[in-house]
Amino acid sequence: MRQTNDELLRNEQALVNKNEDLLAMNEELTATEEELQRHITELIRREDELRKNEEELKTIVAEKEILLSEIHHRVKNNLTAFISLLALDGTYEETPAGQRLKKDLQNRARSMALIHETLYRTRKFSNVDMGVYLGTLTEQIAGTYQSEKSVRTIVNAGGITLDLARSTPCGLIVNELITNSFKYAFPASFDCETLRDEPCTLHVSLSLDNGIYVLKIGDNGIGLPAEFDPLTAQSLGLKLVNFLAKHQLRAKVEVNTKKGTEFVFRFRESFN
Repeated sequence: MRQTNDELLRNEQALVNKNEDLLAMNEELTATEEELQRHITELIRREDELRKNEEELKTIVAEKEILLSEIHHRVKNNLTAFISLLALDGTYEETPAGQRLKKDLQNRARSMALIHETLYRTRKFSNVDMGVYLGTLTEQIAGTYQSEKSVRTIVNAGGITLDLARSTPCGLIVNELITNSFKYAFPASFDCETLRDEPCTLHVSLSLDNGIYVLKIGDNGIGLPAEFDPLTAQSLGLKLVNFLAKHQLRAKVEVNTKKGTEFVFRFRESFN
């Protein structure tokens, strides 16, 4: 059946309309594609910027680490030079008291130098690995004291790190108390095996429990005299310990004397 002219015209117009619709859709798709391309170009540009910024940041961090490394190395070297100067004859009176003072000053300087050496060696400049630091410090102090007795040292501080603001006073406190133990805790007349049923021992530990650091330094030696209060003692070493605990660590201090002498310092993970 043949289509009439009117039908042909209508069909032709419908085709024209559909063609126009297709052209409009094509133009819309083209515009959308162009917009997507602009977004892709912008994202690529921003990615390039971020990559450049990342490279610049890496360069800055590397330069900072080199600078910090050099600073810690120089501080350690300066403290080492100070220790060497103290070792020179005539630096202090060649009397027993003068020699003791010289050794105490050397050990205090070594405890500070060791922090910078630890930072330099581990390449971690914001925090000190206290397991490495306290272990080395205790061995270092033990090596400066000759004793007729064999004294074992036990250090437990693995996995704990502290910033410089707290690792330095902790190191000085450990230095003073371990030094005192070597000096006074194990006199020749004191038999650890008989009286303590174990070898003569010094122990140092640092742990973190519910936001509280717990630093313990102790020995199983002869203990303190009955009338002696280490928290009010006037000796330079213990005054230094109490000052550092109160003003640097903001720590609470306990002293246990059940089997020897043990100092316990508790201070918060955060000062805020």
